[in-house]
Amino acid sequence: MSVTDMYYRGASGCVVMFDVTSRKSFQNAASWKQDMDSKTMLPENRPVPCLLLANKCDLRRPAVTQGDIERFSDEHGFLAWKVVSVKKNKNISESMTILVQNMMTWEDLQMSCREESCTKFLSQETKPRSCC
Repeated sequence: MSVTDMYYRGASGCVVMFDVTSRKSFQNAASWKQDMDSKTMLPENRPVPCLLLANKCDLRRPAVTQGDIERFSDEHGFLAWKVVSVKKNKNISESMTILVQNMMTWEDLQMSCREESCTKFLSQETKPRSCC
C-alpha cells in the first residue's frame, strides 16, 4: 500500500488543482486524476466526484487557455472546472459549493435507496456549469 492509498481511502470528493501559468502542472493533473480514479471508488463503482481547479488566474500570463481546460476536464471525467485564485480568494467558495452539493446529492440518493430497498444510480446527466 502506498502513502497515497491512505489519503484516498474513503474519499467522497476530490480536488485536482494546477498552476494555470505552468503547462507542466496542467499536464500532471491528468496523472493525479488517474491515480485517484485507480485507487478509490464510491459504492456501485462510481468514480469519486473530482473538481479541476486552475489556480493563479490573478497572474497575467496563463500557459493554458480556458478551451484547453474545458477539453481536458471532459476528457478526464472531471465533475466540473473553475479558474481560481487562492491568493485573492477568487471562486474558491463557489468551487467547493459545486463539489459539496454533488457529494451531498449522491449521499442523499444512497440514503433514500437504502430506506426504500432499491437500487438507483445518480445519472451522469448534465455537468455543473464551468466558468472563470
